[in-house]
Amino acid sequence: MTWLLLAVALTDFSFLAGAWKGEAGPSIVEEHWMAPEGGIMLGMSREIRGGKTAVTELCSIETSSGAPLLIIRHFDSALVAREEKDKPLVFVLESTGPGKAVFFHAERSTRLTYERASETELVVTLEREKDGKKSSLPFRYKRMTSQ
Repeated sequence: MTWLLLAVALTDFSFLAGAWKGEAGPSIVEEHWMAPEGGIMLGMSREIRGGKTAVTELCSIETSSGAPLLIIRHFDSALVAREEKDKPLVFVLESTGPGKAVFFHAERSTRLTYERASETELVVTLEREKDGKKSSLPFRYKRMTSQ
């Protein structure tokens, strides 16, 4: 697959900035994104299951390589990384529009769509294809008013 370089600025992802909280099945998920600064947007999340942190995630969106990239690393509650030291998950921007960004990881056939549904709602949809089967898991977040 050939990727087109989309003409976007880091500020085009500002719609993500803020603190968000939602539920995914039995889990509570929080996602926090800092405003664009210093050449990246930095995000973090945690999933709480049964009152315990099951997974944490550190994310960045950067545009220095030309194509906007979403870079992700997953950790357990003791901050032991799931991915290898030099192999974070790298998603390339597939499309963008007002309040929306779609990133794709070709090797894993995984797509992440971030969409600002309203001033107070962010929807992140994880789509995967494995063994010919497609799955879609939306995470619906509401803006947190206090942290």
